[in-house]
Amino acid sequence: MWVRKRGMKRDVVQVRGGPMGLYRKAVEDGICRADPAQEEALWKLQELYQKVSDNKTGPKHSGLTVVDTVSTTTNTKTTWWKNVMDSLQDTEKKKKYPQVKGVYLYGGVGTGKTMVMDLFLDALPIPVRANRTHFHDFMLNIHKRLRDKPNVADPVAAVAHDVAQEVAVLCLDEFMVADVADAMILNRLFTCLWEDGLVLVATSNRAPDQLYEGGLQRDLFLPFIASLKRRCEVHEIRSRTDYRRMVQNQGGVYFHGPGASEALRERFEDLVGGTPCIPVVVPVTESRELAVESASGETAFLTFAELCDRPLAAADYIALCDRFSTIAIDDVPIFTAASKSTAYRFIQFIDVVYENRIRLLLSAEGDPEELFCHILTPDQFKVQKADADREVFVDANIGFTKDRTISRLLEIQSHEYLLSFAERHARELLQYLGRRAVA
Repeated sequence: MWVRKRGMKRDVVQVRGGPMGLYRKAVEDGICRADPAQEEALWKLQELYQKVSDNKTGPKHSGLTVVDTVSTTTNTKTTWWKNVMDSLQDTEKKKKYPQVKGVYLYGGVGTGKTMVMDLFLDALPIPVRANRTHFHDFMLNIHKRLRDKPNVADPVAAVAHDVAQEVAVLCLDEFMVADVADAMILNRLFTCLWEDGLVLVATSNRAPDQLYEGGLQRDLFLPFIASLKRRCEVHEIRSRTDYRRMVQNQGGVYFHGPGASEALRERFEDLVGGTPCIPVVVPVTESRELAVESASGETAFLTFAELCDRPLAAADYIALCDRFSTIAIDDVPIFTAASKSTAYRFIQFIDVVYENRIRLLLSAEGDPEELFCHILTPDQFKVQKADADREVFVDANIGFTKDRTISRLLEIQSHEYLLSFAERHARELLQYLGRRAVA
């Protein structure tokens, strides 16, 4: 536990546990370097850790009072989506604000948001029912649960109640709302989750007021932003250091310039060791499959067109990463206004790859920053205006998320990322990687 005496500065507070204790131990061991901005965020999480830990088993459920028709069935001719939309119109009969507020961390890429959240999660006592997942994965799971309740009058509330029975502390990484279907249900979903006592810890590149900026029917999303700011302490991590850029690059995974495709193919052939490649069908849902034309074991080769020109979504990329631990992507272009939709799919794909620590090999038209050089946020466009030397287009969502994608494309080339891949997917590589790290 930690003790903070009144009037004492934080640097002299005794920390004996919790995320701050884990962080300071990591600094002492040389695993990471001290960063004042990260420590400020960790104090917020340390305070939350103490409140959650004091409850022994985590936040107690408030006994959500769901509208009377939640457990009843409706006319089977009524579509499940109509039930979802109807449920969004319901207001709570009671306001039961949980005693414990969550934490919403936002800031630039590579500033350590995910790391400090993971330290909080690692420090929680075992009895606390906590879960950590990527926002994309969480929403896919929510939509699946909604489809499984076609005849429930208030499916959003019913799903929220189910989730709250399973999880007391929910840690969501990369909170980013870009889908109108997500935006329309988030307020009702989290209103019910918070009513049932759930504590949210989230990381994002965006402040709450910037979420779903420019999205369809955003006025219907604004109540969620207000609720989020009321139910969570919002904190910006203002570190100026992108730690992903500090790791040493590892050759042989990102190829660009003349001969990039040939180099990628040669690297892929080395990995499969001469084993014949065959077409593979990857199950995505019960009714949908994804065709991969060239694969060997847990290694797949796709062109960028196969990956992003088709109308694929996060569910497809998650299925792909569940099936393969190494994925090679050939011929990634520099994105322009004409390839806006493919750029968004590529960003989604990189998020899933990174979250699952997949070994990614790429050949591209340019380096990571060049891939997104034509895409600007509205603020960037105001500063730069129309650059006569290049065609640019403005997209708030891609403009904000491109920095994260660039950072991750840099990090996947690092020795540290390869270590994390080996720990999860190929532990036989660890001995070799350990020797190499010391050499």
